Amino acid sequence: METVRQTRPTAPLICRLLVVDDDLIYGRLLSGLLARVPGIQVVGTARDLAGAKARIAEGNVDVVSIDVVLGHESGLDLLEWVKAYHPSVTTLLITGGENERARNDGQGVLLGAAALVRKPAIDAPQQLASMLTDAIRHVMFHRRYVSRQAVDQRPVQRPQDLVHTRAEVVVVGASTGGPPVVTRLLRDLPKAFDTPIVIVQHMLADMLPTFAAQLGDASARPVALSRDGEVLEPGRVYLAIGNVHTQLRRVGSGLALAIVDAPQVHSVRPAVDPLFESAAAACGAAVLGVVLTGIGSDGALGSAAIHKAGGRVIVQDLDSSVVWGMPGAVCAVDAAVAAVNPDELASTVAKMARGGHPSHSTTLKIPKLRDA
Repeated sequence: METVRQTRPTAPLICRLLVVDDDLIYGRLLSGLLARVPGIQVVGTARDLAGAKARIAEGNVDVVSIDVVLGHESGLDLLEWVKAYHPSVTTLLITGGENERARNDGQGVLLGAAALVRKPAIDAPQQLASMLTDAIRHVMFHRRYVSRQAVDQRPVQRPQDLVHTRAEVVVVGASTGGPPVVTRLLRDLPKAFDTPIVIVQHMLADMLPTFAAQLGDASARPVALSRDGEVLEPGRVYLAIGNVHTQLRRVGSGLALAIVDAPQVHSVRPAVDPLFESAAAACGAAVLGVVLTGIGSDGALGSAAIHKAGGRVIVQDLDSSVVWGMPGAVCAVDAAVAAVNPDELASTVAKMARGGHPSHSTTLKIPKLRDA
């Protein structure tokens, strides 16, 4: 492991970055290019797991860029270690190689990488440095934005005599940091839970089949990619396919998936809002929405539609979210009835899908911007 010396950046510090790459020359080139970016302070490079762990344990590291291939070692092992022992450190996974890419990318998102950056087809450190810079700025900006907000906590008001409609469907939206939480939700739900679940996870389209398979393996539930016209069946999980929107429509007394080739919403396809809005239109009060960690505000308008129709929406709480953009946006439009951590998520979903109330201990964290 070696330290990269540089002068203190004149721009406001975005992050202190550790570069992990087994190729000495490539790692030095990449580190040098990133060190010139205003706001990024490269604090060191490491070529193997031992060196990387030692440097992270020293502290003063905000972000680690991890190459999946580290000689005879795997960067995925480092990613798992960071999440277990240094969860405040943001991890960016660098992937490459067509044969192993889907498997590595799938494992990376399940382990909670904040972003996946693919090496350019042509060995180009300059292009990779630019891609990493964009990812760092994107993730760190939203983390800083949330941390600068004044957050009020208030108990959720739950009139105990109010009977809620049993959910006909559970719709889930997630983005950055979402795959591990989605996996845990499906895994922890009671085996007897049979309400259909439809999920939109912001993810590269070619990763979705692998993610669907991993969800099925981890949860022992039937998980399939969404198909146009497919009627929802009890106990099944449907993952929205890429490059189109997945919506719901009423078919007789049941619900069916509708694949809609429409423009991007919030710069993504599939997006959460089209699914949630269609669920509200098709089901009225008989829908339960779940919005998990993610950058941006996708899901807020759809959650408002569910709330207006009489349905309910749960969000992931601030403390457990990688980025509290999407859940925070739902709270900001006053559309959430509960904010929970992953430990409580499955039990809360199971209870509320039956028409019950969330736990008395559940609190909402409502973001309010500080006065400038």
